Amino acid sequence: MALRYWVYKSNSKATAHSRHCGEWRDVFDHDGLTEWGDTRMKGVADVSIGDRLIAHQTDRNELVGVAQVEDYKEYANCHSLLVRPIELIGTRVRRLKAGDHRIAGIKALEGGYIATAYEISSSDALYLLVAARSVIKSDALYEAPKKRESIGAAEKKAILQAFRDLAPGERRIYERLLRVVARTARLRPLVLGVFGTRCVVCGSNLVDLTNHAECEIAHIAPVHRGGVDSVSNAMPLCRTHHWAFDRGLWAINPATLRALESEN
Repeated sequence: MALRYWVYKSNSKATAHSRHCGEWRDVFDHDGLTEWGDTRMKGVADVSIGDRLIAHQTDRNELVGVAQVEDYKEYANCHSLLVRPIELIGTRVRRLKAGDHRIAGIKALEGGYIATAYEISSSDALYLLVAARSVIKSDALYEAPKKRESIGAAEKKAILQAFRDLAPGERRIYERLLRVVARTARLRPLVLGVFGTRCVVCGSNLVDLTNHAECEIAHIAPVHRGGVDSVSNAMPLCRTHHWAFDRGLWAINPATLRALESEN
């Protein structure tokens, strides 16, 4: 059975009824189960155990994170959800909508009742969460202090001289390779932080004795064709599937994020 997602809107500054489950941050402050909402609220009666709730705090316009419905608590005339936080995100929904027309078009993120669960398709939910994680990881990278590794003057001079001695054609090839290496070095830890070290196609998860993963980072839409150099446009692949992907033997459907075999 496919995993179902809901955008669950709450507002801690509204009416008493809305405040019944008003502050999503309270849920994410601990790892245990929290009683949340009840079936008298719009949409909640359709939520099932195992479903995932994308926590939208409307008074802060914040996508707080993702929680999972673990159980129900029964009352005389209704039941409430028992939810467990599984991922804290914390970014502005408005920022995500402004930067991506597909996110802006998700109906569950449009204006509507608060203290309400709005169903969202799995493909839209995964797309939204990848974009949100990308923003958080990029911000953390930007704000982190940059540690500069210095090299000796003689070593720097030797490197520059080696490039000067190359023929122009060879120099362009190596400069392109260096740009690819630099992009991968920046993007790799962000992608692995979101997806883990498994190949998204076959699930291969080879790790050596020093805990270095075999998987490589591939851009879904190539950078040289206008693809964005961000987590939302990247995925971890084993070397075999990366090789096949780069040669057009399979592709990604951008609407569903599913793998497609080549028709050739």
